[in-house]
Amino acid sequence: AEYMGTNGVSKMAFARVAFVLACCLVAGAFAFIDECSQFQTCDTCLNITSNSETRQNCGWCHVPIVYEDGTQGAQCADIRDKPWKCPEMYETYFCTAGYICNFTTGQCYRSTTPGAGYGNITDCQQHCFSTPDTYLCNTTTYKCEVCSFGDPRCADKSTACGNCEQPPGLFKCVKNSTNSSGECTFCGPDDKNCSDFTSACSS
Repeated sequence: AEYMGTNGVSKMAFARVAFVLACCLVAGAFAFIDECSQFQTCDTCLNITSNSETRQNCGWCHVPIVYEDGTQGAQCADIRDKPWKCPEMYETYFCTAGYICNFTTGQCYRSTTPGAGYGNITDCQQHCFSTPDTYLCNTTTYKCEVCSFGDPRCADKSTACGNCEQPPGLFKCVKNSTNSSGECTFCGPDDKNCSDFTSACSS
């Protein structure tokens, strides 16, 4: 059977990739109801692992729903809730594994989690790009190093490492009772056992 929302957008009983608008109750007649957002997985949202009937008012969106005011909601949505739309695959009876992006390779692959991912590989690839490497200048070794993903200290290679060079002059490592690992300091004219920054201060 096909359900028609008040906005004229149809919702089939099968999973489909579409914008699906929530059913809008008659204005002023009833309060909005949300008994679905508490369910965190597609299986529990649709109740398909239970011997009882599916949850008639719940549907699972593969991404968080978006309300009319632009705020984001849950993935398990109640058709009696305030108006919302699902910008990706929407399911009412089955939990389909979609496609998700590997941001290292920039390639999409089939998810192993039912109810996750884009509805088809084409949609996924349109939003899937490899994450560019970012870099940081190691101020101990003065070598340009690849950063971990998301490190806020890092930037593209030219920005991070364009001036990643050891300071000029001679240095020595001075150890004392409060700093057993030593502190790298400039050498004076009469200091001995001095060397370039990397040799003196990276060990």
